[in-house]
Amino acid sequence: MKIRLLSGIEGAQAADGSVVVIDVFRASNTIIALLAAGARAVIPVATLGEARAWRRTGRLIGGERQGIQPKDFDFGNSPAAAARMQLCGRDVVFTTSAGTKGLLAPQNADQILIGSFANAQALCRHLRGARAGRISLVAMGLRGREKAEEDELCAAYIRDLLEDRPTDIRMILGALTDCKGAQRLRRLGQHDDLEYCLRPDHSDAVPRVRISDGRRIVVSG
Repeated sequence: MKIRLLSGIEGAQAADGSVVVIDVFRASNTIIALLAAGARAVIPVATLGEARAWRRTGRLIGGERQGIQPKDFDFGNSPAAAARMQLCGRDVVFTTSAGTKGLLAPQNADQILIGSFANAQALCRHLRGARAGRISLVAMGLRGREKAEEDELCAAYIRDLLEDRPTDIRMILGALTDCKGAQRLRRLGQHDDLEYCLRPDHSDAVPRVRISDGRRIVVSG
């Protein structure tokens, strides 16, 4: 098993093998929550305009820019809010500043998966079961351009789990409670999301990308 740690949009573009997109605050967790709330699929798109174009198909559209839900969107990038939704097999469209762009960027992936602290153990079980020989862990960071401590530490944590290295998840999560990303969520009043994102291994889901009608969608795995 060969594991690479990559960062940002450039890292996602260079990723190959089994690619894990990591956006702890908050896209990874929101996608996990949307699927748990009953969404059949999450359709990642790059721009707000593309998301709005989907409205005529009757799909719900969600996402954020600068951490804030656009006023004409149905939902934001909030895992805590997504967990309370009743989606009942609906497809939803989703665009964020980094995470969804990371899902669209890899061109040489054998598979594309969603990772976070929420599903780290389940993700590692999946990768071992699939006998993944080459793994790219992509820490998306702020807007896909600036490294974020929560994503970098999550990628390193998943690597350590895969390599059976001793690791103290409580120490990692404790350090993240006051990192820049956590401070930003508090400034935006998103305290519930911070708690959700730093709750380890509460999901056994490993969302994965598949192709439908020529488009990448994320489904439960």
